[in-house]
Amino acid sequence: SNALFNVYNETAVITLFRQLGYQPEQIASLLKQAKLPENRDRTVEVNGVQIHDLCSKRQNPTAMSTTMEYAGREPGNKAVIMLYDELVKEDYRIEATPYLYSTDYQFLNDESIKHIIVIGQRCREHKIRLLLAGVKPERIAVAERIEEIDPLVSFTDVDKYIILHDVTYSVANRDHIIDVIRKNITERGA
Repeated sequence: SNALFNVYNETAVITLFRQLGYQPEQIASLLKQAKLPENRDRTVEVNGVQIHDLCSKRQNPTAMSTTMEYAGREPGNKAVIMLYDELVKEDYRIEATPYLYSTDYQFLNDESIKHIIVIGQRCREHKIRLLLAGVKPERIAVAERIEEIDPLVSFTDVDKYIILHDVTYSVANRDHIIDVIRKNITERGA
């Protein structure tokens, strides 16, 4: 992975193996074989447009901030799709939202991020937090339900989509979003 936050995990693995007596060359050889699970960090390309998804724990300001920082620093014109909230059928809502104000949304206030789509039950709270971080309102779209995403992802001014999602409920929804983006890119012949 080229995401800096994955260095923390790799450092822990190196430290463990050094403590167990492995030599640096052995550890390096083992790490060359290591691969992140696809549900954590994956990039697919469709007609020259990258679709990159990154997973982090929702309601965890450090985890969310590091993926937002990655999205802001990636080169190129981007659309960021945030899928941090529950999208479950039960009438279940997160009541605690202080994590929103400990998360560094200002990383998404970057001119290279042309569009931000926030999906989920707390999409409006995320939008408020983005506005407080200085993101221009015309760059933000919200959708409570995953079915509302289809008309929102058809952009001609981006060469990369970055999907920021949580580790539990959103994996299947992430796949739906990727399919919708793929279809839009293919139809417009990008």
